[in-house]
Amino acid sequence: MMRLIYSLAFSLGFTEWKLKETPVEIFKTVKDMRKGHALDLGCGEGEHVIALAKKGWQVTGVDFVRKAIENAKNAAEKSGVADKTEFLVGDVARLEKLKLSEFDVAFDIGCFHLLNEADQEAYITGVSHVLKRSAIFLLYAFTPRKQGRREVGFYPAELERKFSKFFTLQKCEERTYWRFPANWYWFRRK
Repeated sequence: MMRLIYSLAFSLGFTEWKLKETPVEIFKTVKDMRKGHALDLGCGEGEHVIALAKKGWQVTGVDFVRKAIENAKNAAEKSGVADKTEFLVGDVARLEKLKLSEFDVAFDIGCFHLLNEADQEAYITGVSHVLKRSAIFLLYAFTPRKQGRREVGFYPAELERKFSKFFTLQKCEERTYWRFPANWYWFRRK
C-alpha cells in the first residue's frame, strides 16, 4: 500500500512531506569523519544524497519509487555530482538484492517507522550487512502515534531493543520537522 501511495505522490508531484533542507544532524555526524561512502535509505528524489555528495562523499540512495529515482538522477546531474552519486530502485527491506558495497555511514529520514514488523527485521539485518564495523547509522523515526488504522513510531527503548543484535544505541535526541513528534537515533555497528 505504501509503495502505491508514494508512487502516486511522486508521479503527481505531491511531495509536501519532504524536508526543504538536509538535517543538520547528518552534517554534524559526518563533519569529523574521513570522507567515504554513505547510504541514504528511502532517499526519495535524492536531495540529501546530493547535499552530502557536495561535501565530498560518495553517496548511494535507495528508494522503491522509480519516478523518485529518475528525478534524483536528473537532480544529481544538474548539481554536478552525478559522479559522486548512485541511485537505485530497490526495497530497503531487501538490500541484499542490490549487491551493495560497504558503507561508512547510513541514514534514514522517516522510512523505517513505516515498515511492517517483518520488513523491519529484514531492514535491520540488511543495513547491518552493508555497514562497516563501527560505522554510524543515523535514524529519524516518529514516536508512537496513529496513522490511519495502524500505529507507527517507536519509543527509544523499543528501537534500542530492535537494533541490539547488530547495533549499539549511542544517543537519542528529540527533533520534530513535521507536526508529529520524532527522535534522531545514533547507532554504531557492532
